[in-house]
Amino acid sequence: MKFYIIRHAKVNMQWPKRCTSDEFNQACKKYDEADIVVFQGTLGFPVSNMYTSELIRTKQTAQQLFPLQSYQIDKRLNEVPLKAAFSSKIKLPLIFWNVLGRLQWLFNSSKQEGIKASKERADDFCDDLIYKGEDAILITHGFFMLTLLKALKKRGFIGKDNGFNFDNLQVIEVEK
Repeated sequence: MKFYIIRHAKVNMQWPKRCTSDEFNQACKKYDEADIVVFQGTLGFPVSNMYTSELIRTKQTAQQLFPLQSYQIDKRLNEVPLKAAFSSKIKLPLIFWNVLGRLQWLFNSSKQEGIKASKERADDFCDDLIYKGEDAILITHGFFMLTLLKALKKRGFIGKDNGFNFDNLQVIEVEK
């Protein structure tokens, strides 16, 4: 079995450099609803099964990369959502809010999805894919790709280890 895991295309949105907690939450919502930046090029893999998350950026990426191929939407491929860790009227750097958001994930904060829930989501999705026994294209999100790749490696899949950062439209190929 072989899976092509692709991070969505660049999103057409400018993040604020500094923001309050409410502005950060609004920016996260806006990002989740934003279109992608139109790009040139398509891909062709010898695979007929393709899955995307529910978010518009993965669906638009699928439509542009594989214009003649249908895809299935699966919420288990959604990005790990970000929310402000606390309420503040003070404008703080964007990196501050992002880091705190990911720390909430790591420590399973009740304010947003935690690492445990992300792992369960990835495990469930991987088990379903393996049960079907078919090669597939998976279009998902940069942060969730870390969890998804770990779940696949735990099941014996081998692929290039890319550390913690995935570029837009980057393809990671894993197989067993």
